[in-house]
Amino acid sequence: MNTATKHPHISIRLVGEDGNAFSILGRCTREMKRNGLRDEVDAFLSEATSGDYDNLLRTVMAWFSVDEDDDDENPYGCDNCGEKYAVGGCPACGDDDDYYATREMP
Repeated sequence: MNTATKHPHISIRLVGEDGNAFSILGRCTREMKRNGLRDEVDAFLSEATSGDYDNLLRTVMAWFSVDEDDDDENPYGCDNCGEKYAVGGCPACGDDDDYYATREMP
């Protein structure tokens, strides 16, 4: 059995994120597009949706690295661009969501 990850340079967070299947698929396809893999999205979606929820998770783990983000400053990142930041607006895209300034960091 081949256990090599197809795209180990792409990390997908599963822990602490929305576990809904559509949310997971959205995060995966968004990262694929950001990493120039638009031509593989259909193949990934076909494989990931060919079975149950466990199949989806197995497919994600076969295609990407999962939960290896060491930047715990803000494990969730900007809703717009995914950039990590602690408080205030996102320095990358300028989104002014101040969620983390008013809440205790996880």
